[in-house]
Amino acid sequence: MMHLAQTPLQYADVYMDDFIGLSQPTTATQTLRAILHSIHSIFRPESHPDDPPTRKPVLSESKLAAGDGVWSTTKQILGWLIDLSVQTLQLLPHKAERLHELITTILPLRRTSRRKWYKLLGELKHMATAIPGAKHQFSLLQNVLVDQPNAKRVRLNPIVHASIQGWLSLATTLTSNPQPISALVPAKPEFIGAVDASGQGLGGFWISNTNTTHNIIFRHQFPPAIAAELITNTNPHGTLTNSDFELAAVIMGAAILSTNTPLHHSHIWSASDNTPAVSWCHRGSTSTQTPNAYLLQWLASLTRDMSFVSCPVSVPGHTNTVAYFCSRSFHLNEQEFLAELHQRFPISGGWTFAHPSPQHVSRMISAMSFRMSPLDSRPPEPDQPQQLGTSGQASARNSTYTQSPSMFPTRSPYYKSSPTDTAPDTYLPPVLQSAVAWWETPFAPLDRRWPTWDSLTRD
Repeated sequence: MMHLAQTPLQYADVYMDDFIGLSQPTTATQTLRAILHSIHSIFRPESHPDDPPTRKPVLSESKLAAGDGVWSTTKQILGWLIDLSVQTLQLLPHKAERLHELITTILPLRRTSRRKWYKLLGELKHMATAIPGAKHQFSLLQNVLVDQPNAKRVRLNPIVHASIQGWLSLATTLTSNPQPISALVPAKPEFIGAVDASGQGLGGFWISNTNTTHNIIFRHQFPPAIAAELITNTNPHGTLTNSDFELAAVIMGAAILSTNTPLHHSHIWSASDNTPAVSWCHRGSTSTQTPNAYLLQWLASLTRDMSFVSCPVSVPGHTNTVAYFCSRSFHLNEQEFLAELHQRFPISGGWTFAHPSPQHVSRMISAMSFRMSPLDSRPPEPDQPQQLGTSGQASARNSTYTQSPSMFPTRSPYYKSSPTDTAPDTYLPPVLQSAVAWWETPFAPLDRRWPTWDSLTRD
């Protein structure tokens, strides 16, 4: 819940030896003076006869001359370029050039040293924070080290080169497709749902966390050639595992939602009873050349093109009732399926049946057939920059806290239930309900126990 602040906002944080200040225009001077006073109260600014000749000024005059102490909506902070007017994070120009240099240097090679490959992965991991879709692009690159554990010079096969070519597409669209800051921090979900998969197909549902009548149901049957590759006791030589099917369900669920409703940097939470699939999505990569690596490449393309953040939640299988029914109802035609659904799982506003697009079905089949589709180099339409005035309001709304295990929630007496506390809660797995409720509950952090940070112990 948001509350209107009684005074203009101001904030200061310290990271190592960097002071980071945030302020509205009416408090900018006050905040800057407080920061400078705090520095001088700890480190004396004036010189002393006992000072060594190498002592430098407490405040870097060169950085101040370069504009570090000037208020601006665009700042270089901790090595990143942050634009608060459009809420984006970007690589600094020299890092962007370095990324393009890395990719173009490695593309012609068929072999390279193990040390150089480690260095490439390390730099790409660092840069991926500011590149939409890059988080899920590492599986095939990491497999090079796993597949050749003892090689001093690793071999780069055509699949690896295709993955690097995808990175080149990312590198050429950095300025036109910056990373939204909202994609980097946890946030309250706009849509919640559940997915499941069986040997026949996949299915699930989505419920809007703000609109009780926006309820999407979906299912899709796997082609016979894909279903026949599932590894079972009677088919030990198959190429697809149950976890691959479950990962496809998570990604297809997000794809169907993105084509049926606009997702403007939305966070979507889906329940899944498959722990590996949830783990792969959160980590962003595997170290294999199996279908899950190609499926994650598809997820990279989706999150980049549709501008959403997918957050799967692991739940017990027996609580995933609606998605379980959807993924095992292919003996029913569409009319029979909807009739059975409304009878067994009635919901306020009813269910809206959604079909996957042919493009998404094609991408899924390609990934589960060990084929990688090229990454679309065309970025989505960028956000329109906000028109900045000369001064903000006298007060502003407080931003919501980023919840973490170290902060203890305290319920507000005026707590009100969300749409998920009414009819839909019958069908949402309890684990997912608890995760969503954590964001719905207004809270305030406990006061700091200062000056003693821990309790006293007996001698």
